[in-house]
Amino acid sequence: MMGDKWLFQLKKGSFELAVLLLLKSKPMYGYEITKKLQETGELSLGGSAIYPVLKRLHVNDFIDYYWADSENGPQKKYYFITDAGRKALKNRMETYRNFYGALSSLDESGGEET
Repeated sequence: MMGDKWLFQLKKGSFELAVLLLLKSKPMYGYEITKKLQETGELSLGGSAIYPVLKRLHVNDFIDYYWADSENGPQKKYYFITDAGRKALKNRMETYRNFYGALSSLDESGGEET
């Protein structure tokens, strides 16, 4: 089960980056973010698990939110990326690419299974 724990940690570290990438294009509400993540297949989150991620991003001033009327029901909280969030996203994507490149350079098989 060690692989499962590793995968869990890998995904956990990727959610903030994924949310910033989503919010780069437009403001979204929590359920909408969860659905978009589920569509990737690899970044699925259950239930309300997105909200601690959104809270961490908000506390770090990477995202903010506003309330807007909904067509059916109560108002929705829309999250959007801030200037600090855009800067963090740029830096984190560069770090991610460098990290991925370093790992790939160690793969002598060129990504083929052995």
